[in-house]
Amino acid sequence: MVLFVNSLHAQSGEFLTIWGGPQLVRMPNNDDYYSSQNLYSITPQETFRAGYGFDYINNFQNTFGWQTGLTYSREGQLYSADSVGKDKAFTSEVLLNYIKLPFAFRFNSQFEEGEKLNLSIYIGAQLSYLTNVQTVWSNPPDTIPAKYRGFDFANLYHRVNFGMVAGAQMNFYIKGNKWAYIGIRYDRSFTNVEKNDYLFPQDFPSSWFFPVSTLKTNKPAQGDMYARSPTLSGVVNLHIGFMLQVGKGNPPVPIEDNDQPARIDENEQ
Repeated sequence: MVLFVNSLHAQSGEFLTIWGGPQLVRMPNNDDYYSSQNLYSITPQETFRAGYGFDYINNFQNTFGWQTGLTYSREGQLYSADSVGKDKAFTSEVLLNYIKLPFAFRFNSQFEEGEKLNLSIYIGAQLSYLTNVQTVWSNPPDTIPAKYRGFDFANLYHRVNFGMVAGAQMNFYIKGNKWAYIGIRYDRSFTNVEKNDYLFPQDFPSSWFFPVSTLKTNKPAQGDMYARSPTLSGVVNLHIGFMLQVGKGNPPVPIEDNDQPARIDENEQ
């Protein structure tokens, strides 16, 4: 006898998702802690922004699939520093915005008819495109020559970066083709986000040298920028999302049941 194993709510198929939530962002660089041109003891602060996007998921099996999509990620770094001698302590920030294109392989836990929850995890690669540098700010403010007002700070950063993305989500089946989920998403650049070979004019404000926005006790030289270690961005995003199934999955898999008596055709009697 042939049986068909079929789950009404099986996770094979095509899905569209929309998601968003707060994220912890970082732009660490070892040189920021030990800098010959800066006597301040710079401390990168926890920086919170937001990220959101949509994904296309193709689960070619109940347990395996792939996904891609578009992410709008608001990133950057907040800094603070203690006072040194006659110099005052300061706080500063540089805020950047990215559009990201991920591609990841996906694993889904088993999900049978009548159940409401299952877990998905994914890992893959990602391309990031810098749309703009939103803010460069310091308190107390630095002196900015009039000819540099309106300067596009995106010139100081690479427009395109390559990295990785990974995440996990708990899926809640609602009804029909509708799902909701809670997820955590991590991504990190593998390439330097700063453009260390940018030719800095000698009369550039010192706070516009890397790390951008931080005040310096001595103006850096061009060689300091060339020798600077890579700055790699990192993001941890906690989000909620909604998922809509738009394509059916594979048909049920036939399984031979050897415990059932064989069917006898009357014409063979």
